[in-house]
Amino acid sequence: MWDELRSEIGGLREELRSEIAGLREDSARIRVEMAARESRLMRWMFVFWIGQLAAILGVVFVVLRA
Repeated sequence: MWDELRSEIGGLREELRSEIAGLREDSARIRVEMAARESRLMRWMFVFWIGQLAAILGVVFVVLRA
């Protein structure tokens, strides 16, 4: 009886270790995806702000010229 219980507990431990390893792999993959998205977002933010700066400078130029 005790040997059977020990072997079942050992099997559950191995199953749990396997599940935890899978979760760690998924977590690492998600981190890589998030880093890639963050870099793309930063690139678009710079494009947006450069466009805004150009528009503001254009308006200032028109106002000062008039």
